[in-house]
Amino acid sequence: FRSVVTVGAGEISGDLLAALLRLPRLHLLVGGQEEGALAAASEQLASPEIAGRVTVREGYLDMQEAAKLFAATDTVALPYTVASQSGVLLLAYGFRRPVVAYPVGGLLEAVLDGETGWICSRPDVDALVSALGAAAEAGWPECRRRGEAGARLAEERFAWPAIARRTDEVYREAIAGV
Repeated sequence: FRSVVTVGAGEISGDLLAALLRLPRLHLLVGGQEEGALAAASEQLASPEIAGRVTVREGYLDMQEAAKLFAATDTVALPYTVASQSGVLLLAYGFRRPVVAYPVGGLLEAVLDGETGWICSRPDVDALVSALGAAAEAGWPECRRRGEAGARLAEERFAWPAIARRTDEVYREAIAGV
C-alpha cells in the first residue's frame, strides 16, 4: 500500500495537513492550480514533521498529467467543509480511485460509505484521521474494489446519458402533472 492521498492544490486544507501529522505512513500528493491554499499552508508544509511526505505538482494539469497523479494514489481526500458537488470527486471515480470525504452537501450522495469510499463521521480532523487510517489499513485491494465501484456509480448516475435520462424523466413527470 503506497498510502498516498491527493487533493487539488486549491483545496488543500489545514485539516488534511493536521491529519497527515498524525498519520506518519501517509504521503500527500497535491496537484493543480494554486488559488492561495498552498501559500496559506506554507508554514505547515515546511514543518519537519511532514518534510518529505508532501509532493506538490502546482499549475495547470492536462488530462495526461492528471492521469499520472491519480495513478500514483490509492485514495483521494476531499475534506471540504462546504460542497454541493466536486469535480475532483468525479475525476477520482473516472480514474477508479475511492474517496475519503467529509459528510457535507452533495458529497453524501456521491460517496457511498463502504462502497465507493469512506465518509468521515463528522467534518473534523479526528474523523478525517480515522477515515484516512481506515483507508490505509484496508490496503490496495480494498481501495481498488471501492475505486471500481466509484467508476460504476459515476457511469450510472453522473455520466451524460444518465443525466439525459433523468432530465427526460423529470420533464415527463412535470408535463404529466399539468
